[in-house]
Amino acid sequence: MRIYIDRLKEGQENIFNESVDCSEIFDAEEVGVLVIEPVEVSFKAYLAGHELIIEWQFIKARCLVNCTVCNDKFNFQIEIQEGRHIEPLSSIRGAVFNPSSLVRELILLDIPSYAECKEGDCPERETLKRYIEKESYGSTT
Repeated sequence: MRIYIDRLKEGQENIFNESVDCSEIFDAEEVGVLVIEPVEVSFKAYLAGHELIIEWQFIKARCLVNCTVCNDKFNFQIEIQEGRHIEPLSSIRGAVFNPSSLVRELILLDIPSYAECKEGDCPERETLKRYIEKESYGSTT
């Protein structure tokens, strides 16, 4: 996944729409532990003045996260819709820009801090109910 700056001169666009192997985006120890399938990426890139503009159509990844209730790992689908990144040309070394670190950052930011397996209905929740005290916060009754 590379954007060739010299190909974007004179109003050209680079359209990228494909499945990218996890090893191109994530470190070796993260592949299979964090992200388990190829990442679907779709964006277009173009130049505007002295800046590279990347407009994301979508990023899709399947991640393994721990359930907040039972702590078991489960598959969680990340779907990032439409976004924009602006990169000054002065910060790009050479004439090639690799947006892999941007994709990685967007995926990591989208992984929830608290997630529950079985689509929010963890079977262990019933077992833990007796340990959770019900309190009424902000109640006026």
